[in-house]
Amino acid sequence: MTKTWQETSLVGTLGAEYAINKPTGGTESMKERELYAAAVGKWGTTLQLVMVLEETAELQKEVCKILRGDWSSPRMDSLASEIADARLTLNQLEMITRTESKVETERIAKLARLAKLLNVKFERTVKT
Repeated sequence: MTKTWQETSLVGTLGAEYAINKPTGGTESMKERELYAAAVGKWGTTLQLVMVLEETAELQKEVCKILRGDWSSPRMDSLASEIADARLTLNQLEMITRTESKVETERIAKLARLAKLLNVKFERTVKT
């Protein structure tokens, strides 16, 4: 039997480890990456990829409302919430696809390009 890309991915490994060593109560502390792996272990890769689409679509909807002139405080609250949701799912996507270091390299390169277009010096800072 041939394994699918999901079964051979890091997520498959992390998800399997999570399923075997699943926390028993609500007081366990997990690192961010472990939380992502736990989500994939619980709901599966496909559903988490669908969540990327859903959350980025919700962010687009909020931006459209701002473009139509709604700069109200409640709209900014909704926007902040959708940005957070999109970032979380995009971080999961990086983990699922094993592209975290590639994305960081691209992010730095694009910031350097933007600085060049703006004719300013870019000081690289480490993303935390």
